[in-house]
Amino acid sequence: MDLSLRNPLLNFRITGSTIPLLAAKLSDLEDTLADGNDFQIYPRPTDWEATPRDSSVYQGRIHTNPQAQLLQAEFAQHRLRADIADKDLSNRLTKLYRAARTSIEENGTSTFYLTLGTLIWYETDNSEKPHYAPILLIPMEIIRKSVQSGYLVRAGEDESQLNITLLEMLRQDFGINITGLNTLPTDEHGIDVQKVFTIIRKAIIHKARWDVIEDACMGLFSFSKFVMWHDLKARNQDLFRNNVVQSLMAGSIQWQSTEACSDANLLDTTYHPKDIICPISADSLQLMAITATSEGDN
Repeated sequence: MDLSLRNPLLNFRITGSTIPLLAAKLSDLEDTLADGNDFQIYPRPTDWEATPRDSSVYQGRIHTNPQAQLLQAEFAQHRLRADIADKDLSNRLTKLYRAARTSIEENGTSTFYLTLGTLIWYETDNSEKPHYAPILLIPMEIIRKSVQSGYLVRAGEDESQLNITLLEMLRQDFGINITGLNTLPTDEHGIDVQKVFTIIRKAIIHKARWDVIEDACMGLFSFSKFVMWHDLKARNQDLFRNNVVQSLMAGSIQWQSTEACSDANLLDTTYHPKDIICPISADSLQLMAITATSEGDN
């Protein structure tokens, strides 16, 4: 598992491959996505260009902020506003669409996710530079029905997940063990987003300047290393039953060698061709290795 600052799951930055969203209530957004609804993404309103957005936009105080009221009204029509201008939004959506499609075609999985909530953290108590780590990651699909209709986004088929890399970093580097999130808490629609944020806020309450901000962003994330790490951790005992893995862990051969065919000239008399599982051409030395492994040797 990559616990360095090279990992965007621990040190997330807004780039040309990300789309920050203006969302009034993250719990409503997650619930609506969990119910199978899709959204169209619109750029930041032009009259907001020079107007600082009040923090209440991100904290759900809808009735006291006209910007939050607008976002909530558009949300009801399944429209989301990005915190970027029109032309830039179009370019980024196209880039994400192509990257997500390529990932599915080449790897069978999408790397397109929506992040909900961000932990602001510091490497030391004296560090001046904050780092940002997403908390919840929702797999997304991006669809383009036609050039005129633009792009639609909706929740993908895979399950939403907590940023386990972040939890492991907090445990190893800061001794912060966050419990209660092994299974994500749920409500009547999907994940109980606010409960997740509350649990993390309580765990970091003693860390000065650390905070959980309620924001949303779409971007590309790869979990290939995490999947391997998770398999090794979750299936350690199962893997240890394999002689090869056990030998690697012990540093010595952990099985008894068998008497495999050691003379290439005896291959034809010892094994019938139909008994040798060899889908491609192989020379006699390779066949000896194949027959040896079929006998349990290595």
